[in-house]
Amino acid sequence: MTKVMALLRTIVLFVIVGYLIWALPLGILLSSAKADATFKVEVLEKVASGGWLAAGWIGIETAFGWIRVWAEGRRKLKALKAEARASADAAAASRARPPPDAASGTPRP
Repeated sequence: MTKVMALLRTIVLFVIVGYLIWALPLGILLSSAKADATFKVEVLEKVASGGWLAAGWIGIETAFGWIRVWAEGRRKLKALKAEARASADAAAASRARPPPDAASGTPRP
């Protein structure tokens, strides 16, 4: 579930950043009619700054989500290695001991 949430946040981040880049008001900023465009530019700057703030927040959440995913994977890998090592040690110990003698139940020399 952690991987799904991190992937979902990454997708949302790319969508928001892509939309913000697409919606940049370059035409208004390069316009020659400054008196008419001044109000529009001020409003669009506020909207754009809010959008970039949201994109930044989602970026931070995405980074922390992927850090959690990698940490969880590393933790599971360490647990699997320890389990494999323990089973290998148990197998080696059982091979080192000779099987018990059928008649007396004591290990053979």
